[in-house]
Amino acid sequence: TPLPWKAQEEHGGFSAGEPWLPLGEDNCARAVDRQDADPASVLNLTRALLALRKRHPALRQGIVEKCETVGALLVLDRAVSGERIRCLLNLSDHAIELSAEQGRGEVLIAVNAATGTRLPPFGALLLREA
Repeated sequence: TPLPWKAQEEHGGFSAGEPWLPLGEDNCARAVDRQDADPASVLNLTRALLALRKRHPALRQGIVEKCETVGALLVLDRAVSGERIRCLLNLSDHAIELSAEQGRGEVLIAVNAATGTRLPPFGALLLREA
Protein backbone atom coordinates (compact mmCIF):
# COMPACT_ATOMS: atom_id res chain seq x y z
CA THR A 1 0.00 0.00 0.00
CA PRO A 2 1.12 3.62 -0.40
CA LEU A 3 3.14 5.21 2.38
CA PRO A 4 0.87 7.59 4.29
CA TRP A 5 2.61 10.87 5.11
CA LYS A 6 -0.10 12.71 7.03
CA ALA A 7 -2.68 10.64 8.86
CA GLN A 8 -5.47 13.24 8.78
CA GLU A 9 -5.19 14.19 5.11
CA GLU A 10 -7.10 12.59 2.26
CA HIS A 11 -5.30 9.45 1.07
CA GLY A 12 -2.86 9.90 3.96
CA GLY A 13 -1.19 12.79 2.15
CA PHE A 14 0.27 10.27 -0.31
CA SER A 15 -1.38 11.73 -3.38
CA ALA A 16 -4.03 14.18 -4.54
CA GLY A 17 -5.19 11.41 -6.87
CA GLU A 18 -6.85 8.14 -5.97
CA PRO A 19 -4.18 5.62 -4.81
CA TRP A 20 -4.21 2.33 -6.68
CA LEU A 21 -4.47 0.48 -3.35
CA PRO A 22 -6.58 1.52 -0.36
CA LEU A 23 -4.70 2.80 2.68
CA GLY A 24 -7.03 1.74 5.49
CA GLU A 25 -7.15 3.16 9.01
CA ASP A 26 -4.48 0.81 10.38
CA ASN A 27 -2.01 1.99 7.77
CA CYS A 28 -2.87 5.67 8.32
CA ALA A 29 -2.16 5.17 12.04
CA ARG A 30 1.45 4.48 10.98
CA ALA A 31 1.76 7.66 8.91
CA VAL A 32 5.10 9.48 8.90
CA ASP A 33 3.68 12.41 10.89
CA ARG A 34 2.56 9.99 13.63
CA GLN A 35 5.89 8.14 13.83
CA ASP A 36 8.26 11.07 13.42
CA ALA A 37 8.21 12.23 17.06
CA ASP A 38 8.20 8.70 18.53
CA PRO A 39 11.80 7.55 19.16
CA ALA A 40 10.58 3.92 19.39
CA SER A 41 8.76 3.97 16.02
CA VAL A 42 9.64 1.74 13.09
CA LEU A 43 10.34 4.90 11.08
CA ASN A 44 12.97 6.12 13.54
CA LEU A 45 14.47 2.64 13.88
CA THR A 46 14.82 2.53 10.10
CA ARG A 47 16.47 5.96 10.11
CA ALA A 48 18.88 4.85 12.84
CA LEU A 49 19.76 1.65 10.98
CA LEU A 50 20.41 3.54 7.74
CA ALA A 51 22.64 6.05 9.57
CA LEU A 52 24.48 3.19 11.27
CA ARG A 53 25.10 1.50 7.94
CA LYS A 54 26.42 4.76 6.50
CA ARG A 55 28.87 5.23 9.42
CA HIS A 56 30.28 1.69 9.47
CA PRO A 57 32.10 0.27 6.44
CA ALA A 58 31.76 -3.27 7.79
CA LEU A 59 28.00 -3.04 7.29
CA ARG A 60 28.35 -1.84 3.68
CA GLN A 61 31.48 -3.52 2.36
CA GLY A 62 32.43 -6.08 4.96
CA ILE A 63 32.76 -9.76 4.31
CA VAL A 64 30.66 -12.18 6.28
CA GLU A 65 33.05 -13.90 8.66
CA LYS A 66 30.40 -15.80 10.54
CA CYS A 67 26.78 -16.64 9.93
CA GLU A 68 25.25 -19.21 12.24
CA THR A 69 22.15 -20.04 14.19
CA VAL A 70 22.07 -21.32 17.72
CA GLY A 71 18.47 -22.30 18.24
CA ALA A 72 16.49 -19.09 17.56
CA LEU A 73 19.61 -16.88 17.79
CA LEU A 74 21.08 -15.66 14.51
CA VAL A 75 24.71 -14.52 14.78
CA LEU A 76 26.24 -12.59 11.89
CA ASP A 77 29.74 -11.11 11.95
CA ARG A 78 30.89 -8.70 9.23
CA ALA A 79 34.39 -7.25 8.99
CA VAL A 80 36.45 -4.89 6.86
CA SER A 81 39.69 -2.92 7.44
CA GLY A 82 39.98 -3.67 11.15
CA GLU A 83 36.32 -3.06 11.93
CA ARG A 84 34.15 -5.96 12.99
CA ILE A 85 30.42 -5.76 13.67
CA ARG A 86 28.42 -8.55 15.31
CA CYS A 87 24.69 -8.73 14.70
CA LEU A 88 22.68 -10.78 17.17
CA LEU A 89 19.02 -11.37 16.33
CA ASN A 90 16.44 -13.23 18.37
CA LEU A 91 14.06 -14.82 15.89
CA SER A 92 11.68 -16.13 18.54
CA ASP A 93 8.96 -14.99 20.92
CA HIS A 94 11.00 -15.91 24.01
CA ALA A 95 14.05 -14.22 25.55
CA ILE A 96 17.56 -15.53 24.88
CA GLU A 97 20.39 -15.24 27.40
CA LEU A 98 23.71 -14.36 25.77
CA SER A 99 27.10 -15.62 26.80
CA ALA A 100 29.80 -13.11 27.75
CA GLU A 101 31.55 -13.88 24.45
CA GLN A 102 28.42 -13.35 22.34
CA GLY A 103 27.50 -10.03 23.97
CA ARG A 104 30.97 -8.49 24.12
CA GLY A 105 31.55 -5.16 22.38
CA GLU A 106 30.35 -1.59 22.05
CA VAL A 107 26.58 -1.42 21.60
CA LEU A 108 25.79 0.35 18.33
CA ILE A 109 22.05 -0.26 18.42
CA ALA A 110 19.69 -2.24 20.62
CA VAL A 111 16.19 -3.20 19.50
CA ASN A 112 13.40 -4.06 21.96
CA ALA A 113 15.58 -3.22 24.98
CA ALA A 114 18.25 -5.79 24.10
CA THR A 115 21.41 -5.84 26.24
CA GLY A 116 24.78 -7.55 26.06
CA THR A 117 23.43 -10.30 28.27
CA ARG A 118 19.84 -10.72 27.07
CA LEU A 119 17.89 -10.52 23.83
CA PRO A 120 14.17 -10.08 24.48
CA PRO A 121 11.65 -11.64 22.10
CA PHE A 122 12.39 -10.47 18.54
CA GLY A 123 15.19 -8.29 19.93
CA ALA A 124 18.39 -7.40 18.12
CA LEU A 125 21.79 -6.10 19.09
CA LEU A 126 24.56 -4.72 16.88
CA LEU A 127 27.97 -4.60 18.52
CA ARG A 128 31.33 -3.26 17.39
CA GLU A 129 33.99 -5.63 18.59
CA ALA A 130 37.19 -4.20 20.01
